[in-house]
Amino acid sequence: VEKPLRTRWDEVQSQAALTQRMKVDLGMESLDTFAPLKKPALSPSRVERFLDCPFKFAIEALFYLRDLPEIDLHLDPRSYGNIIHDIFEKLTVEPRRWDYSSQEIESLVDEVFETKHKHFFYPEMWPAFRKKVVQMTQRFIKFEKEWAGRFPQTRTLAQEQAWAFEIKSDNGSLIAQPPGETLPKDYFYISGKIDRIDSDDSGRRVVLDYKSSLASAENYSKWFEKNKLQLLFYIWALEKGPAMAGPVVGAFYYVFKNMERHRGLGLKDQGENLFPMEGRFGSLTDADSKSKLVKDLEQTLVDVMERIENGKFPVQPREEELCTKCHIKTMCRLSTPF
Repeated sequence: VEKPLRTRWDEVQSQAALTQRMKVDLGMESLDTFAPLKKPALSPSRVERFLDCPFKFAIEALFYLRDLPEIDLHLDPRSYGNIIHDIFEKLTVEPRRWDYSSQEIESLVDEVFETKHKHFFYPEMWPAFRKKVVQMTQRFIKFEKEWAGRFPQTRTLAQEQAWAFEIKSDNGSLIAQPPGETLPKDYFYISGKIDRIDSDDSGRRVVLDYKSSLASAENYSKWFEKNKLQLLFYIWALEKGPAMAGPVVGAFYYVFKNMERHRGLGLKDQGENLFPMEGRFGSLTDADSKSKLVKDLEQTLVDVMERIENGKFPVQPREEELCTKCHIKTMCRLSTPF
């Protein structure tokens, strides 16, 4: 009779292995590096996630572990935002209308709900949410009509505009090209979708990103500090891509809770047909500052790609507060991140 070989469990139970794992779990030693077998697809939110915590990025982008929403009678913010997005998309098709009757608005809300969102709601709860969505839609139409009166050249150029690039680092510089049929081995794929693009008669663009609240809406001066890079990615993608190429003179969060669209970035004396030049609450800047932000974004992309290729995914949150809200904290078991 042959004696069985040692199992993985036997290995883990050995004193040396156990001690080593405890040091890693307690943050005394870093995880071993591991290069992914396949380059993960990137997006603005995934890049932000990597910058928040590389380990959290690896959990979601490499190991495909997700935290599903809890079952609740209340509608989660993402589902609520999705139905609002779809309604706004229908309302911003050119040529615009401002004479919707109450019955037309209710019919529009019901159509969007029935065709795309019915499975996210308890049937008994929908009437209450429906009333809220109808009121939001009425407020949106009123606000858009007032905005069009102030800026009559404004036209909605695109909604839910998809963009994509193949990117790689070349001696510390970013190389970006339109995607082909097959992704080259040394390239990453990055993609995203812009909520809305407005334009004036001169072809100058403004990017709008719908948000349900002001909580995550920051002006350009805080984008890197707060790791809110989504609008900057949209500026970069529009000015880089051939399909929707054109000067981007503004990028703003459109907060539909209170109908505000002043936080973000606007170029002084270049967007007078698209947004006000006064009272922008710190969002106005010049073309040189915008160019520097775009260059800093490209350098950030280079750094992220190199770290992914080198297999560097430490449990290293950007700030301690992120750990208290993180859904994977039971997996990394990091009690003292710094």
